[in-house]
Amino acid sequence: MSTEERVFIKPGVMPDGTPMKARKPMGGFLADEGEEVILDSHWRRRLADKDVVLAEKPAESKSGKAPK
Repeated sequence: MSTEERVFIKPGVMPDGTPMKARKPMGGFLADEGEEVILDSHWRRRLADKDVVLAEKPAESKSGKAPK
């Protein structure tokens, strides 16, 4: 049984309304529409710094893909 806590997060927003760029621990950036991640020390720090925010995971459509 896994004890990993998974959460859906999105990049935080700059004062001018543009999304922040949140770097993933293994390289690349978090998608602007958000991603499900394991809540580890990296993402806890990003949440504390408001670089990312918790968000609702989009509902999947019947085709298995989230609506745009």
